[in-house]
Amino acid sequence: MEPCKPAVRHLRRYTNLPSAIDVLLHKRLTLLDPSRWDDKNDASFLAEYKKQVAAKALLALCFTKSSETYHHWRTYSYGPDGVCFEFDDEALLDGIDRQNEGIIVGDAIYLEIGQLEKSLPSRDQLPFVKRYPYLGENEVRMIHVNKKKAVTAKHLPITLEAIRRVKLSPWMHKDLAKTVASALRTVAGAPQLEIYQSKLIDYPRWKNAITRNDKHQVSDRRL
Repeated sequence: MEPCKPAVRHLRRYTNLPSAIDVLLHKRLTLLDPSRWDDKNDASFLAEYKKQVAAKALLALCFTKSSETYHHWRTYSYGPDGVCFEFDDEALLDGIDRQNEGIIVGDAIYLEIGQLEKSLPSRDQLPFVKRYPYLGENEVRMIHVNKKKAVTAKHLPITLEAIRRVKLSPWMHKDLAKTVASALRTVAGAPQLEIYQSKLIDYPRWKNAITRNDKHQVSDRRL
């Protein structure tokens, strides 16, 4: 059976500036070969699924249901060129013809080694299995299965309406953030696109809370 569509309102995709430019310029998401992923545990299960369904290509893209975390920034978008897209899950997923595009979407299934050894996952669960230590990632995985062609990339068209906001790296120099935000809006052809810089590691409201002085509270401001 196909895993159910995640019952969430927001999906986040952590990436880098070159990928963000591609998303905004071409209005698309790109699924790539997971064999190059750093986590070989994940890659091996996807490779096994590809083998079992006799696919010539299996490509993937990952999101998270989690709210913004230091772990996600540090692991997947570390450095000044990091970018996080926040998508409306309904607008994003409902806009994709999953059957014709060969797309499967599902939540990651987190298992301990004892559970895995005791009861092997079904074939349809294989591409979503992850080790239990990754539980906090709350991953949602998008898979493209192609049984006809050995493609190396799969482009899925999306609308800008599916993007709730874009956040720039907390490590980007503040003097550059407005310029980068302006450039991304130009690339997207969307002057009103919501773009912010993450305050994850330097949040004025948090730092000033100890003073109990409300006038120092600062909300996210559009760049």
